[in-house]
Amino acid sequence: MLALLEEGAFTVEETARLILAWNRLVGIIGYELHGHLKNVTADDAAYFDYAARAEGANLGLAFD
Repeated sequence: MLALLEEGAFTVEETARLILAWNRLVGIIGYELHGHLKNVTADDAAYFDYAARAEGANLGLAFD
C-alpha cells in the first residue's frame, strides 16, 4: 500500500479507511467462524450484508 501512496493513488485518509473497513469485515467473518455471533444476530447473512454495505458507504462506494 505504501507504493500506492507514493504514486498518489490513495491519500493517507483513504488508505486508513480502507484498512479499517477490511479489518472490520475480517473480524466479523472471524466471529462467525468461531461461533461468537450465535444467538446474537437473527440473520447472520443479513448482518454481514449490512456491515459490508456500511463499510462500503464509508469508503464512498455506491450501492443500488
